Amino acid sequence: MFQNEGLRTYNETLFQVMDSALAIARDSGVRVIIPLIDWWTWRGGIEEMARFRGKSRWEFFTDPDIRSDFKDLIQRIILRTNTITGRMYKDDEYVIAWELGNELGGWFGMPLPEWVLEMSAYIKSIDPNHLVLDGAFAITQQLGALEGGLNNQFFRPLDTKLDVYAKSGVLASPNVDMFRDHYYVSNDDGDFSRRAQSAVAQLNPAGKAFAVTEFGFQSSTVFADLLNTISNDVRMTGALLWSLRSHGYSGGYYTHLEKDSWLSYRLPGYTVEEGSPADEISSDGLIRQFAWKIQGLDPAQQLLPRPQRPVLLPLSTASNIRWQGSAMASKYALARASVNGTADAAPANLQWNILSTTISDALPLPFYKDTTAQCGMMHYFSMAAQSDGGWSEWAAAQRLVEACPAAGWEDGVAIPWEH
Repeated sequence: MFQNEGLRTYNETLFQVMDSALAIARDSGVRVIIPLIDWWTWRGGIEEMARFRGKSRWEFFTDPDIRSDFKDLIQRIILRTNTITGRMYKDDEYVIAWELGNELGGWFGMPLPEWVLEMSAYIKSIDPNHLVLDGAFAITQQLGALEGGLNNQFFRPLDTKLDVYAKSGVLASPNVDMFRDHYYVSNDDGDFSRRAQSAVAQLNPAGKAFAVTEFGFQSSTVFADLLNTISNDVRMTGALLWSLRSHGYSGGYYTHLEKDSWLSYRLPGYTVEEGSPADEISSDGLIRQFAWKIQGLDPAQQLLPRPQRPVLLPLSTASNIRWQGSAMASKYALARASVNGTADAAPANLQWNILSTTISDALPLPFYKDTTAQCGMMHYFSMAAQSDGGWSEWAAAQRLVEACPAAGWEDGVAIPWEH
């Protein structure tokens, strides 16, 4: 919804960002589920679309004008031609499914069944080749009442959302292929697994796929129980950890405080002392092991890929060396070559020295302080990244003439660099 600028008015620049994301997914062999709208207001969602018509959030499901607006958005997305790949979205095999929306109805509500039937049928009419996912969550949770008052025709106290879908014909619809849930609150180590088993027990006889498309905020013990259940049950499609964040453009990682002390995850995992959520290394390791296992590969025989080389950012002082990190890298090496004077030196004449091989970029904006770079000299810096698949190539060098401070400069000793 963040691409909406007004009533049926869309931001082409942001659509091109989506084009880029799908192109990268294709190049990386990653398949994606695309929610068409969000229940929440993080980046614009149902409430904002309803507001364009002067309506409330729950009227999104009932107002005929808003229903028509949402179909216009669906058509714009699915029939869009990617400006990078040249493919229409509806023909992109790296899209697994169109999700009617993210967490529709929140914890204690759900989309109107007749709305689900109408929108799923509309999607199939313009794109019969992709799966359609309903978008509700907490689908096996027994409820005393439903927020929004939209489902009284089918809902009875202590029904689950899947019960409502069964009675309303959504489970029987050929246009809704897949259901999912999100797991965060766990009563014990096996709670996630029991909920997943309860869901597939009801969905499998109806011929519907099921996946846990978000889980988190628990220990790796809870995760291991869920992932064991999924990998051993062919009725379950898979599970996705919430959430993994990427390296930042200005160095370090983008991060997010998800809940209480739970931070977003980073690969390949870091310690609590490095600012990571509890159990991150174990949790990340579990995800990799089960990703290999579900593909029929022996996790013991798999290594993380050799990382691409990092990118050193322009330097203003040797006391603040920053870099764009490499995916899957656990540590970095930094090298320096120094020459007298301030004139450039021929690369072949540079004598490089290793400053460190144990640098981490776990902090949001990490930096390395080189206290051994003598002032008034030309210094060249380069960096390499390491995973258990090996070391990357060395980064393109950045050069710097270190200014001389007024006082207090500390000299150090560099270690010869062996190629």
